[in-house]
Amino acid sequence: MKSNLEKNTEELSVTGECLADFLQLSSQKGVPFKFRAKGDSMAPFIKDQAVITIIPYLDADPDIGDIAAFIHPQFNTVYVHRIIRKKNGHYLFKGDNNLSDDEFIDRSSITGFVRQIHVFSRICIRHRSRWNKIIAWLSKTGLLYLFLKYARQLKKSIITIS
Repeated sequence: MKSNLEKNTEELSVTGECLADFLQLSSQKGVPFKFRAKGDSMAPFIKDQAVITIIPYLDADPDIGDIAAFIHPQFNTVYVHRIIRKKNGHYLFKGDNNLSDDEFIDRSSITGFVRQIHVFSRICIRHRSRWNKIIAWLSKTGLLYLFLKYARQLKKSIITIS
């Protein structure tokens, strides 16, 4: 028998501060929170409109390579980026598809990590794989951005030739 949550397929559209409030509340309650990602800052790993599930950090601390959600302290909006560095309880985030990194974020602003990415009804699990630290290093050095940029150009060239 399915629960009420599994039966209900309707979506509630919330953005900005309201999304931040829902995410913060789910983190405090220790329950997963699922929402549709907006933007391409984490492409190709999280594409625009992919549904992601955020799980609160209950028994573990955030680690380099984790894709985590945080609420920006100045703007009160939700970001989902990769942790590329940690220092004294603060974490440096960066979108995999961004050239520059975000600022250091205090641990208290981090609400959880990405446990699932739902793309076209397929579930991809990306938390704490052996590749996350390598991807974080590539992102931190700017090599990931360059690789993705040239991969997109190569893909366009191949499509144009075909």
